[in-house]
Amino acid sequence: GVGAHTDMDHAGSVFNGDIESEANVAMSLGAGYDLGTWRLELDGTSLWTDMGKIEQGASTFTKLRSNTLIVNALYDFDDFGKFAPYVGAGVGQVRASMDAQAHSFFDPSSGNYVMNPRCVATQGCSVDSKDNAWAWQLIAGLGYDISDRLTWDTQYRYQDFGKLEFDPNYDYKKDRKRS
Repeated sequence: GVGAHTDMDHAGSVFNGDIESEANVAMSLGAGYDLGTWRLELDGTSLWTDMGKIEQGASTFTKLRSNTLIVNALYDFDDFGKFAPYVGAGVGQVRASMDAQAHSFFDPSSGNYVMNPRCVATQGCSVDSKDNAWAWQLIAGLGYDISDRLTWDTQYRYQDFGKLEFDPNYDYKKDRKRS
């Protein structure tokens, strides 16, 4: 499918300015049990987003990846023939990683490298960190029965990750190499 993370304000107080998300490919895989009108499922979703520049500033970029594992309860509306509209909700965990930088850049008028004004000097100018949080989602969809055992689902999900905090002083890539 296609997904986008919500736009961010001030990326964890590390950067000055807003970050606008761009849509990208989202992958989801679920397995569950049909109880009749209700279904229970365990669902995993991955979304990678190139969130672009920080406040459209020069020498900046932001990338965000989220992986969720959520238990959902889905309610199917019957009496629509081969079509099956449904709604649902779920709760679980999210693991997100952010890679963002506001590089210093060369100022031709002074002939020096200057700190990017999008960077909060006391926190550093980059984030390469991961965080876990509780997540919940709301789902609305429409299924089409291709056969008795195969259904094509089209759905919309709203996922909320609570408050993710990314540490500008922690580099998970270096930590991963040590273990």
